[in-house]
Amino acid sequence: MNPKKLQRLRHEAYVRQDCRCYYCTLPIWESDPAEFVARHGISLRKAKHLQCTAEHLIAQQDGGGETVQNVAAAC
Repeated sequence: MNPKKLQRLRHEAYVRQDCRCYYCTLPIWESDPAEFVARHGISLRKAKHLQCTAEHLIAQQDGGGETVQNVAAAC
């Protein structure tokens, strides 16, 4: 696993998905929880659950790779 590549793929998915979770479509954040909290009027505690993470749609152990098609942004 290449952390820099995964970070890039996560960011690309985040932008492609209009800053929303692949699964639940709620807004997610990448780098500034304070700005996200202010914009959405929620608590920092709640915002922590909406931090952007990289999700392999097909698990690596099942043969899924670090590709644009296999990495999504999720909360």
